[in-house]
Amino acid sequence: MMSLSVVFGLSPEAKAALMQIGTASYGNEPHNLVYEEGSGLVWLDYTSGANDWYGQMEWAAKLEGFLTYSLNPGVEINWAGGWRLPSAGPSPQTGYNQTSSEMGQLYYASFGKIADGPLGDTSPFTDIQGSASYWSSTLDPQDERNAFVFYFRKGV
Repeated sequence: MMSLSVVFGLSPEAKAALMQIGTASYGNEPHNLVYEEGSGLVWLDYTSGANDWYGQMEWAAKLEGFLTYSLNPGVEINWAGGWRLPSAGPSPQTGYNQTSSEMGQLYYASFGKIADGPLGDTSPFTDIQGSASYWSSTLDPQDERNAFVFYFRKGV
């Protein structure tokens, strides 16, 4: 499993638009910072290598000390909070058309994708891998040995 772009901040809304608002350098390479208007999240467009859930949670929590930001002119961000993996939502469920998770919101509302359809264009993201599964920050309440994941190839 891999971790998708981690998210920073939360302020839920209903509208969905994506804007590349700058870059963050990680590992000596710039990666897009993408603001999702529908959720109020800032996503780091970076897919980290395969790791277990605990490793991905630790990686996300330590990101702040490893990133150098360059925001587009006129962009200001209140960096309150910290980087984390995306949430599977308050009442996580598996299956298609689940928009209560942050990755489901991104896939269905902001990208406008359909369940089990082609991934296609994910701009302004450039690093989403359709063949990968991405960890959420949410443990399965029925079995806390497992955490929820999202498959961008299928929207589930």
